[in-house]
Amino acid sequence: MAVLTVLGLALASAVIGTVMHQTNLNGLPFGAGLALLIVLTIAVNLRKNRASGWVFFAGLAAVIFFIGMDIHPDKMIPANFNGYLWSYGSVTIAAFVAMFPKLRNR
Repeated sequence: MAVLTVLGLALASAVIGTVMHQTNLNGLPFGAGLALLIVLTIAVNLRKNRASGWVFFAGLAAVIFFIGMDIHPDKMIPANFNGYLWSYGSVTIAAFVAMFPKLRNR
């Protein structure tokens, strides 16, 4: 895939995940779980090309870093359980999938 396409996927998943990560359902972080599932799905689908996984990881990490900065009083990623789960969990998932791009059958 082209680098711009992968960066677009990273931007879209970061923005969508940031918007929905604070949703709770009966006290469980439903939105964060769904957002992490979106990141996992996109990262696994990009496994064919090793470089695409790292571009997705870098783009996702950069967008989440800039969205999470304290630039204005309305924080997009607050410092609570769901915020930590989304910000650190998404970057960790993307990094692990990029590190292990393809598991081969023996």
